[in-house]
Amino acid sequence: MDASPISILESDLYLQKGVEVYMKRDDLIGGHAQGNKMRKLKYLIRDAVTQKADTLITFGGAFSNHLYATAWAAQQNNLKSVGYVRGEIDPKNPTMRACAGWGMKLHPLSRTEYRQKDSPEFLEEVRNKYPQVYIIPEGGLSELAMRGMAECAAEIEQHGKYDVWVVPCATGATLGGLLQGAQGKQEFIAMSLLKGGDFDGLPPTVGHHRGRTKIVAAHLGGFGKFPAELIAYIKGFHHQHSIFLDPVYTGKMMLRLDELIRHDFFAPGSRLLVLHTGGYQGILGYNYRFGEVLSVG
Repeated sequence: MDASPISILESDLYLQKGVEVYMKRDDLIGGHAQGNKMRKLKYLIRDAVTQKADTLITFGGAFSNHLYATAWAAQQNNLKSVGYVRGEIDPKNPTMRACAGWGMKLHPLSRTEYRQKDSPEFLEEVRNKYPQVYIIPEGGLSELAMRGMAECAAEIEQHGKYDVWVVPCATGATLGGLLQGAQGKQEFIAMSLLKGGDFDGLPPTVGHHRGRTKIVAAHLGGFGKFPAELIAYIKGFHHQHSIFLDPVYTGKMMLRLDELIRHDFFAPGSRLLVLHTGGYQGILGYNYRFGEVLSVG
């Protein structure tokens, strides 16, 4: 997988506040498993092949980027895939339709059942049903996923030095890998997209890096909440920069970042690096749920 480019974002706000904002365009790599999804899956899939697994099993919501990416990546690697989906499955949902089209078997779980997905009893039942299974945690959260994200950190540092790296976060696997891979003294801002998200699920190996991370609430009311100001911001961002943002991750990240810059959170002269993690399929999901509102390349 080729390194993604880094480009500067031109903005009157950034010029006025004396900050430079650069974006690493991971949305331009990974095929349908766009951006951080492919990075997180890279070593997990290699491990599955090494262990002679024939089926990938993972978990997510009905509009999950992770399920979407895993289904496509499994097909690309001649593996079968199974997705356990939180809640009911709507066959017209574009995410579910794409997953099924790539051969993923989809199983709905009630919210109560879904909370038990990591229990020994549930996992034993899965392994009995699929003897040659390789189970990937929700969001890919694992040491192997973070190894892939650590490579992204190395690419950033080869490009230049930045005072602060800004990352959208849900499970924390993306943040954890960047923390492991970063060699410099930069700070991190984790834009938390879950209410109460503190990334306690990260493995202990990243614990000693946590002191240089600030967690900023960026959920805008909740993971599945899309206020009008967010949609207006995403449209304006595309008009100004010709870059698509999704309403679940990158749109909320950039909206909150601009708010911080507007309120002088960063010292003049700061160089900021934001990671565009992709997730364009989330735009299709938004349009399906709320009507055709956002464009996608």
